Amino acid sequence: MNRLIKRKALPKITQVQNPGFEDSSFSPWHDVGDVFLSTIQPNFGKQHARYEVPPGRSASLSQLVFLSKPGSTNSYKLIFSVNSQSNSGILQISLLGTLVSGITIPLKDIPKSKYKYYTLTFPSSALRGSSSFVLEFRVNGTGSRTAILNLDTAVVIPV
Repeated sequence: MNRLIKRKALPKITQVQNPGFEDSSFSPWHDVGDVFLSTIQPNFGKQHARYEVPPGRSASLSQLVFLSKPGSTNSYKLIFSVNSQSNSGILQISLLGTLVSGITIPLKDIPKSKYKYYTLTFPSSALRGSSSFVLEFRVNGTGSRTAILNLDTAVVIPV
């Protein structure tokens, strides 16, 4: 006897699409500037996003993220992993269209060889009643050398 599973009873997974950059393109990420898929030193899988941003320029990846219900704390958590060999440049993580202030990290403060996981927890009320937002990872080149950043595994989960 076949049993039917009610799809409405199963929770919708809340995460970024193509979170590990494993597809043959960035889709559905929108890439602008000097950012590309690379197989050099991914955190997980076969590839990751690599930024190589000249001084005075910026590059970004953004994606419209759709959320399901928040977790038991009525919040969500953004989790992502990065490493950088650069002593100049800035990583900015923004949740555009929300009340979340985001994160700014100087590339010199990011580990050089191993990936480090960063998190940003935000309440569902910061979404101002919306069930979506634009997630953006932007690298700004500063100083006199190219800013290099490896980004891998970006997800949003209910907490």
